Amino acid sequence: MKIYEIRDNALYSVRLVYKTRQLAKLVGVPDSHAKVYAYRLVQKGMAWRLSRGSISFTHDTCARAKTHFYRCRANKNPRKNSITSPNI
Repeated sequence: MKIYEIRDNALYSVRLVYKTRQLAKLVGVPDSHAKVYAYRLVQKGMAWRLSRGSISFTHDTCARAKTHFYRCRANKNPRKNSITSPNI
């Protein structure tokens, strides 16, 4: 599959932000090949690297921030890190 076909498949799907594993399932290749494809998409300017293991096909900061926000909330306890959390 060519790099342009990967970009087109990603843009026609619902998601705009992908992890390498999600990209591998979309394309139908192993995870190690998806990492190479993600690197090549970023190098050609068709996608942007958000963090290690994730790329975005949009410059929309709202879509990018929403994905990272939910990922961070799942990994951390919001009450423990919140300054204004009510005492229960």
